[in-house]
Order: sequence, then structure tokens, then C-alpha cells
Amino acid sequence: GEGGGSLEVDALTRNSLIRHYLRAGRPEGAFRVFSEARRRGQTPPANLKVLAALAEGCSAASEVAETEEEGRRWMGRALELYA
Repeated sequence: GEGGGSLEVDALTRNSLIRHYLRAGRPEGAFRVFSEARRRGQTPPANLKVLAALAEGCSAASEVAETEEEGRRWMGRALELYA
């Protein structure tokens, strides 16, 4: 994009980025990619494997959350995936 430092990517690249962040144990990065795509009105991942991986990333993050509030936030994100 102009001046924002972000780059528009196609769905395949976006899904690959999401998977990379999740494999690296960085669900926050995966959700940054996902949220940016939604913000731009791009279709969220139609690939059920990617959605499932995001949900699993939320679950894993909630299990290691330092506070109960953070754990709830991650589980809320999992629900937003299917909204």
C-alpha cells in the first residue's frame, strides 16, 4: 500500500504467511495477516485447513496465556474466524 509499508498479497501467499507464522509459534503474526486481509475486504481464507490451523493456534496460545483474560481473548479470536 502507499506509505503504509504493507503489501497486498494474493490468497495463496496470504495462506502461506499465516501457516508460516503458526508453525513458528507466532499466532499474533498470523492474525495480523488475517485481520489485515479482512480490513481490506479481501476474502478470508476459504481453505478449511488454514482456518483450522488458525483455530489451533488460538487454542495453543490460550493454553500458555499468562493471564485468564489473555486466554479468553485468544479463544474469542477462534470464534471470530467462523463469524
